[in-house]
Amino acid sequence: MTLPAILGRDVSGIVRRVGSNVHNFKVGDRVLAFSTATYAQLVGVESSLVTHLPDGVDLIDAAAIPLISLTGDQLVRVTTKVRQGQTILVSGALGSVGRAAVHTPPKSSVRV
Repeated sequence: MTLPAILGRDVSGIVRRVGSNVHNFKVGDRVLAFSTATYAQLVGVESSLVTHLPDGVDLIDAAAIPLISLTGDQLVRVTTKVRQGQTILVSGALGSVGRAAVHTPPKSSVRV
């Protein structure tokens, strides 16, 4: 990290500008992303790190989703090294990371 640094990893908001090679987002879209330097009023993010925010999800609530979702997903997929046919038990699934681990969508060849 280079100082002075802008902290933050999660971001949600409304698209204000789109690069010339970006075709899946337009100005005005509601989005969320996992990036860097997100504790800022304006954040530039690679389009591959951005996803559309579903209707009905508040922008403030959405800003807490990316990091906990990634952490919960990694907890299940990477840490357990679950393989096809195995079943895992996520106990003590408290807090946002625990809930994300329980709701991690399985890969087509893995039952979670």
